[in-house]
Amino acid sequence: MVKIIRLVWGVLPVAIVSLCWIFISVIERITGDTLRNFYRNLLIFLWITSFGIVLLWGKLKFNAFRQKVDAEKANRIVFSAISILINVLSAFVMGCLILGGAFFAVLSYRAERITVRNDIKLVACVDYFSGVTVDYYQYKNPLFYGKRLGFERYVADIGDPLAESRGYPPLEWSFWDLDGNILDSGSNEIIWGEEIDEEEMQKQIILREKAEIRELDAAVMDYQEDELVFSFSIDDFIDSFNGYYWEDYESRYLLPSSMWISFVYESSIHSKYASNYYYFTPDETMWSLPTVSVFTPSDESYVQEIMLSFDDHSYTESMYHLYERTCFYTIKVLFPSFDDAEIVELYTKLNELAYQNVFPNEQGYSSDSIPAALFYKDGIGLYPYFAIGESVHLCVIPVTDQTITAFEAKGTTIYEIPYG
Repeated sequence: MVKIIRLVWGVLPVAIVSLCWIFISVIERITGDTLRNFYRNLLIFLWITSFGIVLLWGKLKFNAFRQKVDAEKANRIVFSAISILINVLSAFVMGCLILGGAFFAVLSYRAERITVRNDIKLVACVDYFSGVTVDYYQYKNPLFYGKRLGFERYVADIGDPLAESRGYPPLEWSFWDLDGNILDSGSNEIIWGEEIDEEEMQKQIILREKAEIRELDAAVMDYQEDELVFSFSIDDFIDSFNGYYWEDYESRYLLPSSMWISFVYESSIHSKYASNYYYFTPDETMWSLPTVSVFTPSDESYVQEIMLSFDDHSYTESMYHLYERTCFYTIKVLFPSFDDAEIVELYTKLNELAYQNVFPNEQGYSSDSIPAALFYKDGIGLYPYFAIGESVHLCVIPVTDQTITAFEAKGTTIYEIPYG
């Protein structure tokens, strides 16, 4: 065996690599899976290297044969010419293989990332030669990926959209499940049209920026006489909300407060002093979307009230689910120790009470409003309010024992939140 290996050692590497190619091709044909980019390029490199070894082995064999012939002093000129020709051809062939392999590797190169979309683990491959497309394939294992389950198409010259911390939104996208059913699709073509909406584009870029979970210290403070506030700011609330939201959807929901619509009032629902009123909706042209509102004192380092609103007069199931989503993440921010089921149970009970206690239109939401119920825990109070002609409200305010007693004296039913 050793003698045979010494005799044919030069062809063994190319034979082994070729057998690997055949084996992998059989696996791909049977399973429908595809070898991942790094390992495919590695095989190309190994095949070129092994072919170079074949050429080197052949040259060594020829030189040994030539030395034997030279020793016999026969046909030296002919063999010298053949030797030169072999050297030139070997160099030419190796150069072609190296350049061709490098060219193929560059053309076929696609940056890969492991990600999760729609609860499916995927391999995301960035193709720069279709300006720019990210194809998503089912993750099988470290060596292979499976069938294509989605894509995102971007404008050219934006770099790697998966590597950028603040990437551009895709022109269009589509994702489907293993059975071919569409899970998510859409288009931002209007953003990239001839008349580019720079503000909308900036919003999309911000919403795609990764947000880290940030827990708040929701302590209650006496800001000034008869005015309670939370110790966090509106931007603290936005950052915390987006952190939890990103963990589930890989997107932010709330824009920075500087991009919210805002007004200054002489007083607010829970303050007799000058207050700032901010409100946010994902699309200001769609008046049926739920809104998130925040009241702050003149010093915006604190928050007086958080108010979530849903216009029931334009009720659709999808809009109500979005409203419930804002309820979920707002409560998650305030009570991070609650599990998901407890949060759902809490906002469901609050919204049910809102619908069960609809006030006449002359009792619209104001500083004189008396809610049907107040839920509280650790200085955080939540109550529902719904009057004819208005939106459904879920309100969050700082409370003390004195606040709770005052609400109860007006007829509000008090519930201590039992979770956590």
